[in-house]
Amino acid sequence: MFFSKKYILYLRLLRPIFHILLILLSFWIVYNIRFYDFVENIFLDLPDIIFNETLIFTLISSFLFILIGFLFSIYEIFKPIHGYYKEFLKIRFFWMIIISFIAYLGQGFIFPNGISRFILLIGGFFSLLFITIFDILLNNINSYLERKNPYKLLFIYSTESFYKKIFNSFSDYKIYDITGIYVDDLLDLNKEIKKYDIFVTVGNFDKNFLQNLMDIIRLYNKQFYHISENFFLEDLVYSSSRIGPVLAYEQKPSPLDGWFKVTKRITDILFSILFITIFSWLYILISIFIFIKDGRPIFYKSERIARGGRKFFMYKFRTMIKDADKQKQKLIKQNERKGPLFKISNDPRIPKWGKILRKTSLDEIPQFLNVIKGDMSVVGPRPHLDFEVEKYEKWQKRLLSVKPGITGYAQIFGRDNLDFDEEAKLDLYYIQNWSLFLDVFVIISTIKVVFSGR
Repeated sequence: MFFSKKYILYLRLLRPIFHILLILLSFWIVYNIRFYDFVENIFLDLPDIIFNETLIFTLISSFLFILIGFLFSIYEIFKPIHGYYKEFLKIRFFWMIIISFIAYLGQGFIFPNGISRFILLIGGFFSLLFITIFDILLNNINSYLERKNPYKLLFIYSTESFYKKIFNSFSDYKIYDITGIYVDDLLDLNKEIKKYDIFVTVGNFDKNFLQNLMDIIRLYNKQFYHISENFFLEDLVYSSSRIGPVLAYEQKPSPLDGWFKVTKRITDILFSILFITIFSWLYILISIFIFIKDGRPIFYKSERIARGGRKFFMYKFRTMIKDADKQKQKLIKQNERKGPLFKISNDPRIPKWGKILRKTSLDEIPQFLNVIKGDMSVVGPRPHLDFEVEKYEKWQKRLLSVKPGITGYAQIFGRDNLDFDEEAKLDLYYIQNWSLFLDVFVIISTIKVVFSGR
């Protein structure tokens, strides 16, 4: 089951890359055909066609095809694809119109020598032919893998007649392994959650039930749909979608889904590698500084809670005395911060050199290694200790629906001076309103906060 879903993911990740390569190949073939001498000693008076201009046009065309494909949702990676070929026909139509306009409107400006009509038409035809053949092959492999290990779908229904009507419409969809359960018979979803990939509520439900259900589902990164006119939960992102043959509201805790999740992961890795490469000298200097001040260990390894309650070891430069963890229990009654997190002014476990590293946030930079490993993101809610997470209120556990971050939205509004309730609300706002622009804003604001000494 796991490997089948893993292969499906790889196939879908590669689809847009192969589409670009096939468009480039098609135009390259047609470009060479354009100038091939099929009949010896017969020379045609052909207009000058510049290879570099054709290459630029081809690159623009290929990326436009991918962009339109994303807009029409043919590049889904985490859920079943419905109506692929119907959407592909729309893409082909819009793409040919757009690149034709670009070829002619760019003549004399972007393309001083113009784009050959032969290359435009025949290259466009070959591109779509190659992509169609490739997609038929890829979709057949995808369908085989999905039928071999179908998506496990749980219907939770409040009206049996409505559920049976929906269930019967799924009879031709072999990619789903369907289980239905009446809402009053749903005893403990926590025990069943890992068995299913997709959850669908059918009918009318109490708002508190839907909220509790979603709070559990979001921690396991599962898909959740609702079929009915009913309550809208305030902390979710809604979108009209299809699940099998029916329309439903897809409900998710954040826009950080599908390709956006892939994009964030790629930017996290690139940013972390760039940071470590540029500031490798800083890692060495801080290590020497700590060693001179207090010897080993240089790094502090702390077990924290990540997305979905998974545990991982977070790395920091050590800023406390060597037996700091043992002394914490003696100081716990002096905690000055409301909520589950611990903080006291003038913590005796932190020497002057440690306060310098903390004030400048230099102690946090080893966490870029956690980002590369996949435990953390550059931006996200801060990760906390196991016993702190156990003290979370129910609504605060929604923070565990995304990867924790080195910095976060709450960090730029007061760092650890906020009550935990305020911190959680700010981080939940980030989760529900995520965008790459918001990540950039948080990173730039973090730099300002660090340099301002707040």
